[in-house]
Formats: sequence, C-alpha cells, structure tokens
Amino acid sequence: MNDQNKPDLYLHSIMCLIGGFIGGYAILNRCGNLGSAQTANLIYVVICFLGSNIYEFIIRIFGIILYIAGIEIYVYLKNKTNINVQRYGIYVLSIGCIILNFIP
Repeated sequence: MNDQNKPDLYLHSIMCLIGGFIGGYAILNRCGNLGSAQTANLIYVVICFLGSNIYEFIIRIFGIILYIAGIEIYVYLKNKTNINVQRYGIYVLSIGCIILNFIP
C-alpha cells in the first residue's frame, strides 16, 4: 500500500467503526429496530454466535448466503447474458410484494 491510499484507509476504518457502533446501539438498545436489514442480520449473526444459539445462527448464515447469491446472480446475468436485468428486477420485486401479502 502506498502513502496516498493511507488517508482513505483510515477514513474507511473510522466510518466502519462508527457505523458498527451505531448499528449495535440500534439493535441492542432500540428493540432491534434498524433500517438496514442486512446490517441487522450481520449484527445478529455475531450475537447468535456469541450467545450459542446455533439454530438461529444457521438461519442467519443462510440469509447471508442468499443475499450474496442474489448479488452474484445479478452481476452474472448483467455481464454474461443479454437479459435486461432492470426489467426483470421490477417483475421479481412485484411478485415479491404480492407474495408478502399472503404471509401472516
């Protein structure tokens, strides 16, 4: 790493530290209310791992894998095929919203 990238690394590290603290504060002190579902999932993974709740830990790891797989599928379809992923993204989002109406 050269000297030009060090200020960016320090700034990024400070932002991660502050973001993690604020996320942990929101989860632990505000009854789990946090606007970012994936950030909350990552914080709960650590809480479940430290609290020895293996069943919930496995479910949350599955959620992380599903999230990463969704990103990977998007990038693959965008770069390797001629599919208009923005159009199909709207279709998938609409179907998801309809399905959510039937979940109690």
